[in-house]
Amino acid sequence: MPCSNVAGRFSRVLVWLVLGGLTPACSLSSLNELKADAGDGGTGGGQAGAGGAAGAGGAAGAGGSCQAATCASLGAECGKAADRCGGTLDCGTCSGSDFCGGGGPYKCGTAQCTPVTCAALGANCGKVSDGCSAVLDCGACTAPNSCGGGGKANVCGCTPRTCSELGAVCGTIDDGCGNTLSCGTCSGLDKCTQNQCGCTKTTCAAQGADCGNIPDGCGSTLSCGTCSSGKTCGGAVPNKCGTAPCVPKTCSGLGATCGSVSDGCGETLGCGACTAPETCAGGGTANVCGCTPKTFCKQDCGSEPDGCGGTIACAICAQGYKCIGGYCNCIKPPCTPT
Repeated sequence: MPCSNVAGRFSRVLVWLVLGGLTPACSLSSLNELKADAGDGGTGGGQAGAGGAAGAGGAAGAGGSCQAATCASLGAECGKAADRCGGTLDCGTCSGSDFCGGGGPYKCGTAQCTPVTCAALGANCGKVSDGCSAVLDCGACTAPNSCGGGGKANVCGCTPRTCSELGAVCGTIDDGCGNTLSCGTCSGLDKCTQNQCGCTKTTCAAQGADCGNIPDGCGSTLSCGTCSSGKTCGGAVPNKCGTAPCVPKTCSGLGATCGSVSDGCGETLGCGACTAPETCAGGGTANVCGCTPKTFCKQDCGSEPDGCGGTIACAICAQGYKCIGGYCNCIKPPCTPT
């Protein structure tokens, strides 16, 4: 089949593309025509990969599995072919004066076959077939990139994960591609520990309390015991037994506007609730209503609520882009990815 006819019909292009090479009489100048006509061969290990070469899906797509090809599924009757999963298939030899690739990719014949290269296929990792009779090793990737990790077969890349995918609800965490994700803050009395919000209850011993009731730091109350006859809880210092009279403290005297606090004499005071968006200790001070505004944007551009009734300004889109729905969209091509 002449080279000029290869790009003419998609069906013919697809046949040669899946097999991973050119027709016996074609030169590498036809490769761009094949790529342009047939497009991307896919990203998964079970599809034709970059440039459409058989086995150019040399690694499964990010997070996917790989189903290895066979000589029969590739239509290969000779030579070494990539199995699309990083391995190599031995598809036999030719008889007589025929040589592999002489009748088309991995087919016996006498015509000349010009092998393709990793560069021509746009592959920079994994194994791909050369379109004649051999397998090309296009190299390895440097972490955190992996072969096919960016969604394109036989190309080094990395697909970042989200806070939700990582199960993180607060703090910062690596997205798996060397960048840092901000996953939010905790509200109320909760603290962020290993990217999870939670509250660790205190103890009577930790607070130096020998008697009475004290808040546990998580919205409940701890009972720390009673004093012996003749002594009063708070008679020495708050929540310690002594003989001196104890004067109970008040919420206002303690500077508390919400939650529960100890009155120092063995009882717990309820100091009220907060009005949204403020929460108790939300500003970072225990038993005081407050709100800590966000300092990062989840979207690309524009503005978004800061969580405390105000707004936070996000990034400004580059020239040629316009902020639409919180994301930079190219409105004046060509645009360089942001």
